[in-house]
Amino acid sequence: MPPLPQAAAPLLATLLILGTLPSPTHAASPHVGADATLTMPPLPSIHIDHDDAFKDHPAVREGQGTPSDPYRITNWTLLPTHAATLHLQNTTAHVQLKNLYLPGHPAGLLDCQEPPTACDTTLIRLNNATNVTIQNVHGHTAHTGIHLQNTDNVHLETIALTPTQTAPPPATGIHTHHATNTTVRNATLQGTPHALSIDRSGHTTITDTTLQGTPQAPAKTTLQNSHNVTIQRTHTDHHTFQLASPEPPRAPTLEPTLTDITIQRNHIQNTTHVPIDKDDETPQRLTICGNTLTNLTAHTAIHLWHGQDLTIENNHIHNVTGQAMSLDGTNVNVTNNLIHDVHDGDAGLTLHAPLATLTGNSFSTMAPITILGDGTDATTNWWGHPSGPSGINTNGDGVLLIPHGDNVHVEPWKETPPSTVGPSSANCGQDKPPGAKQTPHLTATIHLEATLTLSEQHSHATTQADARAQTPLPP
Repeated sequence: MPPLPQAAAPLLATLLILGTLPSPTHAASPHVGADATLTMPPLPSIHIDHDDAFKDHPAVREGQGTPSDPYRITNWTLLPTHAATLHLQNTTAHVQLKNLYLPGHPAGLLDCQEPPTACDTTLIRLNNATNVTIQNVHGHTAHTGIHLQNTDNVHLETIALTPTQTAPPPATGIHTHHATNTTVRNATLQGTPHALSIDRSGHTTITDTTLQGTPQAPAKTTLQNSHNVTIQRTHTDHHTFQLASPEPPRAPTLEPTLTDITIQRNHIQNTTHVPIDKDDETPQRLTICGNTLTNLTAHTAIHLWHGQDLTIENNHIHNVTGQAMSLDGTNVNVTNNLIHDVHDGDAGLTLHAPLATLTGNSFSTMAPITILGDGTDATTNWWGHPSGPSGINTNGDGVLLIPHGDNVHVEPWKETPPSTVGPSSANCGQDKPPGAKQTPHLTATIHLEATLTLSEQHSHATTQADARAQTPLPP
């Protein structure tokens, strides 16, 4: 669509939606000629910038803004008549955003010249907001799905975000910036190059979620300058977790900027990029436990350097064309992992850390293991053969071990495959199948196709487009 003149223009939204959600408890916005029989009637973009604005707002169906009776913005189709389809800022009231369909901004909908805020095509933006629950939301996004900035106590559950059909893939599915106490549960993020971005945030949990890229456009989750982050029971496909450095790049420092990070009980598969990768960050107290990493063509499955207090335990790594791990740092502990079918010709695992612990693991059918640090405890491992590792003065026939460091201890080793290795024996998190279990159930009903004329002025520009929702709404 060509740029629109700076004059008033209607937004024509043609919606034909079928389904079963209960009828709204009061009328729609006076700016929308909504049919009374529509169970998810359309509304223009919502912008609430203080607690008092919730009172008598046409999008709020009921509630008092308390923990037991939150303001409820529910059962709406929200149309992108303004930058950021749903924007809450400077609020402390308890709010529930539930059963929302956001068709998103069609390509070229907004004039992205003046003012800059007109370019914001975020579906849901929370800025300096607390006590918000976002549940059962399906959105098509051209840039960012959900953006949380300076927020506290925000919980997302049953979220599906996919790209719009008429726009390039969105930059980010969910982005947190200076956010605390955030939970994302049962989300499905597809086609987002930046599935999750966790930046300068704390006490964040991502659980029971699906992160899916494609071979042509792999996705990634970025963690930087954050603490107390847990990612668990998540299924990833063509995706990588990147412990990234801030931008613009900061001066090199030994001070950790990622602390208390846990990646546990996830299923990670099918990627040509390193699935767990460090990019100039210095993680401290990082735990990788109970994960399955498989069908990888990346050069390394787990690549971590210069970390402090790294624990990698009870993971299952197999069918890898590169290395299983490449590790460096202080207080590195690699225990009870099940590693096999690692086909890099030069190295199956490289450990470059002094006084490291490499114990209780099961190694078989893999390229050589290289230990470069002094004083490594490499005892009680199964090396794929009762006679122990080969390549050292043991005359073993197992996996080739290349100990370049001094005082590397390998005896005693396991003479039979151990039973207490891999995710089945992990003592971390809850052992449940990973990935999203549900998708939003968002449908509405109208007796016939209706054309609704909406008008919304934002600063110097007005927008006009045809926003269409297919029937039924996709899961």
